[in-house]
Amino acid sequence: MAALGTSCVLSLLAATGCGLVLQGRYQRVRVSSTPGGATASLGTDTLATPATFDVRRHPETMLLSIKRDAYYSACRFMAWEANLGFLLMDGQSVVPLLIDSIAATTPGEYQDIDVVLDPIPDGYPDVPLPDELLRDAWLHGVDLCYLPKEAIYWVRLKARFGDETMRVVASPDDSSRPYAVLAQVDVRFKGTDQWALGFGPTQSGIRSWYHDWFWGSGAPSHETQSGFAVARQHEHTEPHADIDELLKLKALALFGDKVDALLKVQHQELPANGAAATGLAVHFHEQAPEPDRQSPASEHL
Repeated sequence: MAALGTSCVLSLLAATGCGLVLQGRYQRVRVSSTPGGATASLGTDTLATPATFDVRRHPETMLLSIKRDAYYSACRFMAWEANLGFLLMDGQSVVPLLIDSIAATTPGEYQDIDVVLDPIPDGYPDVPLPDELLRDAWLHGVDLCYLPKEAIYWVRLKARFGDETMRVVASPDDSSRPYAVLAQVDVRFKGTDQWALGFGPTQSGIRSWYHDWFWGSGAPSHETQSGFAVARQHEHTEPHADIDELLKLKALALFGDKVDALLKVQHQELPANGAAATGLAVHFHEQAPEPDRQSPASEHL
């Protein structure tokens, strides 16, 4: 600490900021992934992992994207950690603080990043979030790069089966059509996960960007280019439509094109804005025609 104090005294005499002298204007950030060999992009730089990026030592919103064939894309916002000791030393005089400001150098550093990538199952698409959506959410205090695990599950199901839910009926009633029961399907959701998908309660009056992107209602044009097949224009107006959508997704994941409807659907409100739903996944079939019955007399004709 004495050495650092001496350095800062010397820097003050030279009218130079502590951050600039003791840490430099740039730093190296290491980015690794499991598995390796992914493409990491930060600003205009693109490198293969494990990679080292040279970044300016100044806190700003920097978005890192990581992609690899056969794995889901990932993203991370660079985490800045201020060096309080150097900041206090800078604060001892206006000159070093001003110099660091002019040099766009702040005492502190970005943290190294390690990302574990999830493999994409057969038949599923990648689900990259648009950068504009990620940055907009981040500016409002929401990090969409860290969705709850349950929310990620539904996002990936939506990407795979979202175009098929329109044909599946969800009804609280039974059906007069003949059908075979496939199984009972249950969905249970926490309030925090509902919010992550955009159909839970909003906070601070902020519009849910994720609702528009996930459900496809009123999605801005840049969101329709994300490669996510849910950007069609529609809005759910009936009660419980959103939780019913998840019920359909789960049924499609379990039974594919065999499921035609979810019958006798029941809903339950849970504490902390949670919700649950259950229903019977069924496959409709045509009623077998009655066999022609001939009279005994005609059988001998």
